[in-house]
Amino acid sequence: LKRHRKNTTLYILMNEGEENADLTAKFKDARVPQIWDPENGSRRTAPVFTSGQHETVLPLTLTPHQLKVVVFRDDSPAVANTPHLTESPLEVTAVEASGAGALIARVVSGQTGKFALKGTYQNQIFKADVSLPSLPAPLRLDADWQLSFADQPEKNHSAQLGSWTDLRANYSGTATYTRTLEIAAESLASNHRWILDLGTVHDVACIEINGQKSAAILWPPYQQDLTKNLKSGSNTIRIHVTNTLANQHGEPKPSGLLGPVVLSPVQAVAVELQNGDK
Repeated sequence: LKRHRKNTTLYILMNEGEENADLTAKFKDARVPQIWDPENGSRRTAPVFTSGQHETVLPLTLTPHQLKVVVFRDDSPAVANTPHLTESPLEVTAVEASGAGALIARVVSGQTGKFALKGTYQNQIFKADVSLPSLPAPLRLDADWQLSFADQPEKNHSAQLGSWTDLRANYSGTATYTRTLEIAAESLASNHRWILDLGTVHDVACIEINGQKSAAILWPPYQQDLTKNLKSGSNTIRIHVTNTLANQHGEPKPSGLLGPVVLSPVQAVAVELQNGDK
């Protein structure tokens, strides 16, 4: 959807599918693009884009059911005065100019290898090759769960991941999956982030790590960045899952944490791009 209000043009994009949508979006607007995310209220200048005389090309990834707003405003700085990348095979979260005549790009990646980045600022070209080392292996967390239902909190079931209708076909409400996880201190390196992916969930999930709860996750991907809540040694993970009222009304539907549950590391690094003419 396209909306125009005074000196602002908004493009509202939504992925209605069940898979990630990787887009190269072209807009007939040569102003600096901003990305607004209504899920968390954030607004930021797009870190990667190319701009021509009459259009802007912007790479975007929309997860299932995700909505983002691309915004062009008259009060934004000129494109030439906006540090940004024009090419990057990695996810870029921010780009800023450095006082040393360079660009600093903050990238996030679960990949390893060598990658080329290119950017521009004040009509100069900046380049960098970044090498990302190997990461710790992802951790599969499909076993060793204990399951308890909200109306019977004192009763624990040893559970593999799967629908709880095998235990209680007509239960509607919340159930909690609990297990512990050992994390080595070296795995919590400063440039590592750990992302928990719950796989398939029916229907709403809340992730609790060492007593810290996330907001409810209503649809895929059921993911949460756990970096700030993990500690070296033993960690307690609780996944609170709530299904619909269909089961209670005699229509048993798959319910609970079906997985697979995977805790995966990604790297978050700052890359310095130097003037390409040097």
